[in-house]
Amino acid sequence: MDNKNMEELEKEYVKLIMDIRLNMIADESISDAEIQKKIEETPIIIKLKDRSSGTNLFMQAVLYDRMDLAKYLAEQGADIHYESTSDLFSGNALNNASTPEMAEWLLSLGLKIEKNLIQNIYERPVPYENPALVTAQHQQPEMMCYWLKKEKELIADEPEYLEKLFFETVSAASCSSGSYMLTPLISDDDLYPYLKRIYAEGDTWDLSETIKLQKRGLKAIEAEELQERKKELTKILNQRVKDLKNPNKEKLTGYIISGIKEVSAYAAEEYAKEDIYILSIEANNNNTPNGECSIGVYVNTEENHAKNLENPADDPWYYRFCEYEWYPLTESSEYFKEATEYLNGFNGAYERDTVYKCIVEAVVRLRKEGFFDSVFKKFVFISICASEVFDEEEMIKFVVKMNGKENCKDYIENIEMFF
Repeated sequence: MDNKNMEELEKEYVKLIMDIRLNMIADESISDAEIQKKIEETPIIIKLKDRSSGTNLFMQAVLYDRMDLAKYLAEQGADIHYESTSDLFSGNALNNASTPEMAEWLLSLGLKIEKNLIQNIYERPVPYENPALVTAQHQQPEMMCYWLKKEKELIADEPEYLEKLFFETVSAASCSSGSYMLTPLISDDDLYPYLKRIYAEGDTWDLSETIKLQKRGLKAIEAEELQERKKELTKILNQRVKDLKNPNKEKLTGYIISGIKEVSAYAAEEYAKEDIYILSIEANNNNTPNGECSIGVYVNTEENHAKNLENPADDPWYYRFCEYEWYPLTESSEYFKEATEYLNGFNGAYERDTVYKCIVEAVVRLRKEGFFDSVFKKFVFISICASEVFDEEEMIKFVVKMNGKENCKDYIENIEMFF
């Protein structure tokens, strides 16, 4: 038989596999015995795969819960360990199992559970997924719960993996607005803590839409015994909605504290040969693409101040306290990356005065810790560059809070010269 005829024959085999998969295995009215009889007419197709879907007949028999057909194919030499790379079911036949009975039988054959939990197909080291995660994504609550319990039983000696498995699976399942998926998550004592955590902390590319979906799903829960947990979850989501509109001040202050620590150490090293006497922090969302927030720092030294006074064009106190005559730390925005990324998540829906108040609070806490004295080995005045946001009275209140009234005499008495 020439090559052309071999190619044609192979095409016929592949077409036959496709026909059996689509027109027989998927048709519930056709029995396993009828399908087996059809396969027996061309037994070579048992060991081939359908190139259109990347699966073989054994995988399809498992998917449609045709146990007798699957057993027949396995006995006849089908590749039971075949791994599909299709987007629908990526992995071995365990990911196709639609009933616990089928899954148990496959495990008895020696099929292994794929532990890969990365949901983004572009980030996976391998294309295959864990069966618990697959069933959560395909919204199969019975099989999802089965696999979680089964993996907890089989992989009990890997607590870190199990923790991640439960979190990622519940995360995938929680995206559904259907009560049939949420009910097992809420009612199960092992799964409920993960759901609470995901509702409270979970992040997506469109958080507001995700919260709407989650609230819609909770609303559909009618079981009386779940009402208390339903109320608790609803309260969590309502708080998330508030947080979307207003930054969490404690969280933002924490991010700013980290940034100030890093930028202060950088400034002390950068100007180690000069005498730093002041730092000023600025929060800006006017001069960046799409109004994104930027936090920067200005620093001045006695040496630079003395140089500015050699031929002053303005009052000496202007040069002493006006940031625009100092050194701008151009790299400082990188040190506040956590804070700015958090703020940018609000798409500009926050007040700049809130950011400045958090900056002031951060400085106050660091001052109490003695942080600035330890870094600069002396007292360094801290200010905020916020004349566009606050009036003179408010600015004085903030600098006094950050530096102590005894250190603010010059600033207070001469504020009209530089504000």
